[in-house]
Formats: sequence, C-alpha cells, structure tokens
Amino acid sequence: ETHLAKYEVELDRHTELGSLTASGLGYAPSAMPKHLVFFCGDIYYLAPNTDDLGRVTIDDRQILTSEKVADINGNATLGDIGSVAVDNTGWMYFARQSGNLLSRFNLHTRNRYSVISTTTVSNYQGLTFDASNILHGFPTATPSSMYTVNATGVPTLKGPTIPSQAIWDITGNNSCPPPDIAGNYYGVTGGNRRIYKFDPATGVTGVMTNTAPFTLRALARDPDASILYYIEDVTAGYR
Repeated sequence: ETHLAKYEVELDRHTELGSLTASGLGYAPSAMPKHLVFFCGDIYYLAPNTDDLGRVTIDDRQILTSEKVADINGNATLGDIGSVAVDNTGWMYFARQSGNLLSRFNLHTRNRYSVISTTTVSNYQGLTFDASNILHGFPTATPSSMYTVNATGVPTLKGPTIPSQAIWDITGNNSCPPPDIAGNYYGVTGGNRRIYKFDPATGVTGVMTNTAPFTLRALARDPDASILYYIEDVTAGYR
C-alpha cells in the first residue's frame, strides 16, 4: 500500500489520511509515486511508467477520492518520473529520476504537454520553484547539490546542502498558486466543499476555497458587499 499523510507545520502534528491504493477510491497507481504536488486544493502525481495524471481529493481526516484526470502524453509512457513542481502560473514541470526528460504540462487547462530537454542532465530527484518563479532542482547524479534550471533546461550549480544531505524530494512556495482569473464569476460542482472562480470568456477555472463547512449545492453573490451565499447539498434533513 502507498499511504498518504499530512504534517501541520505550526502544530507539529502528523495525521495519516489513508492509502492511495485503497479499494473504492477509484484510480490507483500500480507502483509508488516518487513525488507529490499540491495545486488549487488537491494533490497530484504522475503514476510511474505511465502518462497518467492522478488527482487525490482530501479533507481534514481522510482521502475522499482518487482519479485519473489526464493522459499527458497521448497514453505513451513518460518513464520513471522522480520530481514534479508547479510554477505560479499553473505550469507543472516534471523530470525523470532515471533516464533523461524534463517536460511541462499546463495544470489549469490540462493540456499543452511539451518536452523541454532530453540531455544527460535532465533527470532530477526533486524540483521546486522559489518565490521569484525560478526552477530549482537536485539532479539524480548529485542529489546533495542544488541547481537552478533555466527555460531550456540548462542547470547552473547554486551550491551544496550544508551539512551534506542527499535530497529525495522537495517542495516550496509555488506548489499551490492562487487562481489568477479575471471577473467575479463563481461556481460549485456538488459533492464537495469547494467554491470555484471561473472566467466565462476563456473557461479557465480555479479553486478559491475548499474549506466550506459542508458540501455545496448552489450559491449567490452579493456584489456590493462582496459576499457569496450558499446552501448545503443534501437530499434530506435540510438545515
């Protein structure tokens, strides 16, 4: 089994949420992912030796659903993906741990896969973006040294970890960029606690919040007070 847990930094508290391979969840990876990335309220990963993009929804206590939301590369395997990071515009960058591949995919629109580099220095055990949206990585061959990676995949040594530590994975500032969506249009999808913002001109949608006190059915906006009102999604026992 591949167990998922969370660590609340300010509370110094660990909580196990469940297994990614538990029956009844939906999609399950055939092997343990070597990375995770958090984006707009959910957890994502690329299943090993596939092109399957998995999404895991959670609440405070447990895994709620697990599903495949995209075939990134036309159902052709991407190999052994070892690291994933999302920049502050919603582009997901990922690299093989073994083999040479650095690519990107748009998580907002779930398309536009493209290869950045296939050179011998394009495999990483950990990737992340800093607050300036600069990609950083720890190459598989030198996992104790951090590099910056430019737009064409060329790495530049930034320095070693002190004391020396072989990094397996990293995460950072821009793993959950807020949706930058024009206008004041909002929606709910039912069966969850999320309120989405969307742009009717482009169809781009992003999660504004996933912590409503109950699952949502309908909502209305007071534009003068900038308040959203909503009702619970239930079939009986209205409250």
